Amino acid sequence: MNRAAKKLIALFLLDVQKLARALESGAQTVDAWQQQFSQALARYHTAALLVGQGNTALTPQGRRYLGTVVEAQIKYLNNFAVEIQSAEQFKPGWLARSALYAQGIGASWWKGATKMLPLPAMPRDGTTACLGNCQCAWSIEELDGDGNYDCTWVMSAAEHCQGCRQRAADWAPYKIRDGRVA
Repeated sequence: MNRAAKKLIALFLLDVQKLARALESGAQTVDAWQQQFSQALARYHTAALLVGQGNTALTPQGRRYLGTVVEAQIKYLNNFAVEIQSAEQFKPGWLARSALYAQGIGASWWKGATKMLPLPAMPRDGTTACLGNCQCAWSIEELDGDGNYDCTWVMSAAEHCQGCRQRAADWAPYKIRDGRVA
């Protein structure tokens, strides 16, 4: 991920902490927290996708992607809100759980950075044990011909979960030909 993506994540983390502290102190209701958090999810996922693709034009494909990913995140957030609502007091682990949402915008950045290619997963998309903390990356090699790519799941120097190790083995390379998975 680039510096701009990391900055977006850091900004979202600050917003998450601010929202959690307001909730913890009683300055904000769970309903207000949930509404503001939902709005932040949409805003930051959109920003991450745009930063990843390197421009400010949201394509129809990008809109569809954002609709799907934000809807899924809001479903998780709704379940989280129910848990908070039913608790007698604020739990310290909720701040860490909230932070995972901020880390997850990295998947939207990767979606934009990989040109919305039909890849099976994105780093930080929450589909491995790494969840939103995944440090892997896609390496994209554009080949001759329109829509031809060799895409490789690359692990960083960090420790990796079994899911990421399997992806690195299986997707070396992941082939896209004529814009479709080969």
